[in-house]
Amino acid sequence: MATNSERQIGETLTDSLLMDIMTPGYIPDISVLQLPTSNYSGPFMEILEQPKQRGFRFRYPCEGPSHGGLPGQYSEKGKKSYPSVQLCNYQGPARIVVSLVTVDEPPMPHAHSLIGKNSQNGVVTVQIGPEHGMTASFPNLGIQHVTKKSVGKVLMERYIKMQSLHTATINALTAEGNKGFDLDALSDQAMADGDQRSFDRNMAEAVAEEESRKVRQMVEEQKQNMNLNAVRLCFQAYLPDDGGCFTKALHPCISNAVF
Repeated sequence: MATNSERQIGETLTDSLLMDIMTPGYIPDISVLQLPTSNYSGPFMEILEQPKQRGFRFRYPCEGPSHGGLPGQYSEKGKKSYPSVQLCNYQGPARIVVSLVTVDEPPMPHAHSLIGKNSQNGVVTVQIGPEHGMTASFPNLGIQHVTKKSVGKVLMERYIKMQSLHTATINALTAEGNKGFDLDALSDQAMADGDQRSFDRNMAEAVAEEESRKVRQMVEEQKQNMNLNAVRLCFQAYLPDDGGCFTKALHPCISNAVF
């Protein structure tokens, strides 16, 4: 039986929203599953400590890992602190995904990558629960700088994966019986293990001709204008569905700019 929190999250997926996101060629932005802005008492995420905006160096892949993680805004010499978030009005397991987005509005996937502990494909994923106080701190975030000539290629890969993940999540939320879809199924390791059926199906959907054309157009526009000297952190929380898969997306939190 669904809990009050689960019902409230499920209600964020309205019929009109479903019609929008199922339209051929639709490219979702990262905040497509938004929470109601008034009279809402369900789970939500907030940033406890913003990243420090200046003084942290982005590094090229040839330079190796960064020396120390991206500090938090309150970090001082001899007393380090780091970006952190908290889940409110919810007690239970949750998955937090951190990615990089642009400083411009609306926030879109950035070509730079997060590296460090728990990072894969440019994003960092951690799991939390009541034993962590429903908070997550990120002491090992590094930012890997891509060259300007690589921006288009990286962005194309990001958009295809974003569309695939989005399609899989919507399929899970709308599937009969709410069987769910584990976000880990899109990882390179999962594909290497041989279970490629759902990914291949979603990938084919994501790169349909009309969608592919729109993605290429967006990539062309972004790579001309993307600020490679500034990023923002995007924190996204996923709660488990009845099947235990992390498919219930909360509204993301976007940090201040990091220069």
